[in-house]
Amino acid sequence: MLGSPNILAAKAVGSDDCSTKKIQVMKPEFPPAAISGYAVVHFEIKEDGTTRNITAGESMCVRVNRKDRSTKIKECGIFKRYAVNAAHFLKYAPPQKKDGGACTLKNSHRYTFFHEDSEIIVDALKQHFSSLEG
Repeated sequence: MLGSPNILAAKAVGSDDCSTKKIQVMKPEFPPAAISGYAVVHFEIKEDGTTRNITAGESMCVRVNRKDRSTKIKECGIFKRYAVNAAHFLKYAPPQKKDGGACTLKNSHRYTFFHEDSEIIVDALKQHFSSLEG
């Protein structure tokens, strides 16, 4: 079952000609596995603010070595289906051009999955995300 919606502070997304604000994110269902990680979905934002053409992108898992507490982040596909299902419930304000006309946008969203609320896992993902933005 999907989680309850998280209503977020509006986050602007867009291009030079078209923009919108994210207004709702649905928490994804958690896969039946003892693993943490993330998945990225790509989609179009329709003129009414709903999503379409949702596809799964990168999906990574955090592996923790229980002996020395080291971590590795590796590709895995386990989160993709759950992220795509949740992305159907993303909501945006209707996108608008600068002149006020309707438009559509392409966008992405990253869902993070925590099996355990472990500082090691959180730190590993933060470090990984900062290296991607870097």
